Amino acid sequence: MLERVLIVGSGITAAVTASLLRNILPSTCSLSIWDKARGPGGRMATNRCPNNDRCTVDLGVQYISPISSELHDHKSIYNDLLQNGFLSPMRGSIEGENPYDDDATHYVTPKGSGSIVKHFLEAAGAAIRYNHHVDSITLCDNKTWDVCTLGGQKEQFDCVLLTMPAPQILQLKGSIPSLLESQQVAQRLEAVSYSARFALGLFFSPVVTINVPWSVKYVERDPVIRYIAIDNKKRDSDQDVSMVVHTTVPFGLENIERDKDTICQEVVLPRLRELMPDLPTPVSVKNHKWRFSQVHHAYEGKPGAVVLNEAPLLVIGGDSFTYSKLDGCVYSAEKMVKIISAKL
Repeated sequence: MLERVLIVGSGITAAVTASLLRNILPSTCSLSIWDKARGPGGRMATNRCPNNDRCTVDLGVQYISPISSELHDHKSIYNDLLQNGFLSPMRGSIEGENPYDDDATHYVTPKGSGSIVKHFLEAAGAAIRYNHHVDSITLCDNKTWDVCTLGGQKEQFDCVLLTMPAPQILQLKGSIPSLLESQQVAQRLEAVSYSARFALGLFFSPVVTINVPWSVKYVERDPVIRYIAIDNKKRDSDQDVSMVVHTTVPFGLENIERDKDTICQEVVLPRLRELMPDLPTPVSVKNHKWRFSQVHHAYEGKPGAVVLNEAPLLVIGGDSFTYSKLDGCVYSAEKMVKIISAKL
């Protein structure tokens, strides 16, 4: 019987996995989540203006765009998010050629994309510890896992689920390298690739208005900027004005090793002003680098999750094993829960 389960990561895959597990785990089983970050969300984290809580911006996921089959498969999840105000239909206009299927339905997150992650985490009731950067996972007496962090924290678990990007799984120490090799998983993880980009969040004074006919704009044939959104307008929110800017993937990949503040302030922001010369001056700017933005080439076969060890159980999952959309993360979560359910 499982007594102590650990999920590493606190993004949307981890949050959905935890909420689904709470429904099947025995009441005596403890459920923990560790993340190296200071808060939850991963690419679905919402950032706030340093001096104005009414001004927020989503630097990662911009909107949720399921196709009809995904809406069917995850009907209960979408109904829950819509009924509780975490999703609403997108009303703002999208200008420019965008990558979405004609069959896609666009939803926005009125409270920010991070609110969806927090919603599932609250439902899970897990013990969450931030600033816990897992460094090694070591098999102990073939019964439990010794999980250690860079900060020196160490605990034992009889089931571990890893939801971080593939390159971070490959960096783990302890028993992980030998397990990856013995299961012939390492080479497939190494083949997983990601897009990369820089992102800017611009926060404006409450009296500012930005007069453009769109809420989202995909910039065509620009070497630096691919995407601009008036974030509060996109989310149909009454919060103060904010804007998010994403660079092109080629620009991100070319400059990924450079300092994010230098790139954003000396290259991206000046280019934005060239594209939008009437843009008001923001009161604050948040610079961010997405080294692992979206999965470009997923794990072979897109299995959703892979079992690295049967007993004690160790499973790896996340969008590396599916694709980078909410539904891809949910598919991975469902697969991990199915694996654990078979052990109960």
